[in-house]
Amino acid sequence: MPRTCEACDAELTAERDKSRGRYRDRCLPCIVADARAEDTRHVVTCTADACIVCRDYAEEFGPV
Repeated sequence: MPRTCEACDAELTAERDKSRGRYRDRCLPCIVADARAEDTRHVVTCTADACIVCRDYAEEFGPV
C-alpha cells in the first residue's frame, strides 16, 4: 500500500515513496508550498539594529 502525504492525504508517487529525510511524508506540491510560505531570509529574521547586511539591503531595496 503506497504512503500518503501527511499534509493533504494525496498518494505519494513511487519516487517520493522511496525518499528519506525531513520531508519524506510530503508530496512535492506541499513541500513547495511550505518553502514559499516561510520567508527565512536574513533581512527578515535579523533582530540586530546595527546589522550592516540589513542596512545595505535597505539602502538598495528599501525597508523589508
